Amino acid sequence: MWMAVATDTTHVCDSMGTEKTWIIWRKFFRSAAKAKEYCVRDYEERAHVRKAAVLWEEESENRYSSPDLLCVMYDVVKIETEDGQE
Repeated sequence: MWMAVATDTTHVCDSMGTEKTWIIWRKFFRSAAKAKEYCVRDYEERAHVRKAAVLWEEESENRYSSPDLLCVMYDVVKIETEDGQE
């Protein structure tokens, strides 16, 4: 199981000590590819662009992150459910 997380980064450049981020949403997917597809579609809607190219950084085999896209940042992480399924 994979969890995608969208984080609002619009206040990261505020004055030192006042920077803030918020989690916009968390969603669950059966594959990393589906999670990343959903994130790209979400970014296209937020940024009002078509066919966005998000360059994913593979931090480990279980975690992918997007760069800060000026208004949002995405993480896709492999998780285990309570019943042990991945």
